[in-house]
Amino acid sequence: APSGDRFAAVDVRGAVFIFHLRANRFNLVHWAGKEVSAMCFKPGTESELVLALSDHSLRVISTDTGDVKADLKSHRSNVTCVDPHPSGRYLVSCGGDGAMLWDIKNYKRMRSIGAPSPPRSVAIQAAFMHSGSTLITLSRTEGLSLYQFPTMDLRA
Repeated sequence: APSGDRFAAVDVRGAVFIFHLRANRFNLVHWAGKEVSAMCFKPGTESELVLALSDHSLRVISTDTGDVKADLKSHRSNVTCVDPHPSGRYLVSCGGDGAMLWDIKNYKRMRSIGAPSPPRSVAIQAAFMHSGSTLITLSRTEGLSLYQFPTMDLRA
């Protein structure tokens, strides 16, 4: 979490735990029922967590109640990374089918990032720079690509 007061962990069966460091306790907050391949706290808050599930979807849950806030579906292969934008509004996810940019405030996919073909040129990792003005992607064939955010103009 941004404050460092708590962190999330998941087991192989999809049980999501929140560890409260200052209170010296942990809670089972959600049962995904699927393998979780990546996760991050929703940008700007400790009360929501984004999970990348083995069914190729992203799930946003409340860390207080475990309730599902949204299921985001657009990937066609396993999601390997999720990274929040520093503003708290956007999220990038990456899988075998490339990177996708999400409006996490409204729970909608905004766009795919990079070329959809050939398959080996898709982004396999993506992350925002700390300033939020640059999105970095990594592909097997193209290497690193830098995009100006939010215009998504290719910088290098």
